[in-house]
Amino acid sequence: MITKEKLIQIFKIGPFILAAIALLFWLNLQEENASIQTSRTNITDAPDLTLINSSSKHYDENGQQQYRLTASKIDHYKDERTAVFQQPRLFNNQQGTEWTAEAEQGQANLDSDIIVLKDQVKIDRNTADQTVRLRTSELSIDTKQNIAENDVLTVIHSGNSYIESKGFQTNLNTNETLLKANVRGTHDVQK
Repeated sequence: MITKEKLIQIFKIGPFILAAIALLFWLNLQEENASIQTSRTNITDAPDLTLINSSSKHYDENGQQQYRLTASKIDHYKDERTAVFQQPRLFNNQQGTEWTAEAEQGQANLDSDIIVLKDQVKIDRNTADQTVRLRTSELSIDTKQNIAENDVLTVIHSGNSYIESKGFQTNLNTNETLLKANVRGTHDVQK
C-alpha cells in the first residue's frame, strides 16, 4: 500500500526522473543530428560551373543550327551531368517554322536532347498564316525531334480558337498536336 509519505517522495523525485529522461532523449537526438550533418558535408550541392546571362547555339551533326538557348543563369552539376536554368528561352527557326519557348526555370540532362521547362511556360509558334500560343506549368521539349509534351493542364490559343487539355504532344515543325485528356475548346466563327 502506498502511504502518504511515499506519494510525497514520488512527487518530489518525479520531475527529476522526467528531466533525466528528457536529457537522455535530447542527447540522443544531438548525436543523430551530428552524424547526419557529417554525412552531408561529403555531398557537393554547389555547381561546378555557373554562367550568368548566357547565350548558346546548338548544332546538329550536319552543322546546321538546331536552336539557340539563353538564360539569366545556368548552373552546371558535373557529377549529375545536369544543367539547371533560370529564365531559359529557346529559339528555333528550322524548316520555315519559328518558335520560341520560355519559362521561369528549366533543367537538362546532358546525356539527352530533352529540356524540361517549369513555371509559367510559354511557347509561341509563328508561321506565315498564324501564331499559336501555348501556356502551361511544365513542358518537356525534345530539341532534336522538336517534340513538346506534358501531362498537365495546357491552354492553346490560335487565331479564334481556344483549347484546354490535360496533357498534349505536339510536333513543333508540323504543328500536329495530340490532346491527351479532358479536352475543352471554343472556336469563334467570324462573320
